Amino acid sequence: MVWALDIFNSLIVVIRFIAGITGLIPNPMPVADAVGFVLTAIGFSLMGALIVERTSGNRVGWLMMLLGFVLADPFRTYIEFNYASLVSDLSVGMYLAVWTQGWFFFLILYAVFLIILHFPDGHPPTPRWNWVNVISLLTLIQYILVYTIQPA
Repeated sequence: MVWALDIFNSLIVVIRFIAGITGLIPNPMPVADAVGFVLTAIGFSLMGALIVERTSGNRVGWLMMLLGFVLADPFRTYIEFNYASLVSDLSVGMYLAVWTQGWFFFLILYAVFLIILHFPDGHPPTPRWNWVNVISLLTLIQYILVYTIQPA
């Protein structure tokens, strides 16, 4: 399952890379930015998959895979390829894709913070640090809920 997620993430990154440098999307990205994006997203995803495969129970691997997934951002790819429908009416898929764009950046901060906390063995430095996991998860949920119910 880990490698299937890694391959899925890599395919999304490659599709966005090709679309970004060929101009298939409305806002093409410069080649240097696209290459950096590809290396970062696939690198985090690949390293996360290797960590998860070699050491079960290590949260750092799953957090790195989450970071690679968020950097690949399949929802933004969906928005960019369906840009024309944004000007008319929103389908359910487009609405969900646009909704995630408001809080996906917070997932990057969440993953990086917890990678630093759980590095290298997948556990906090001492058991007394477990409250940080709970607080960070509650903060993430609170941010998503506030973003969801705020007026447009």
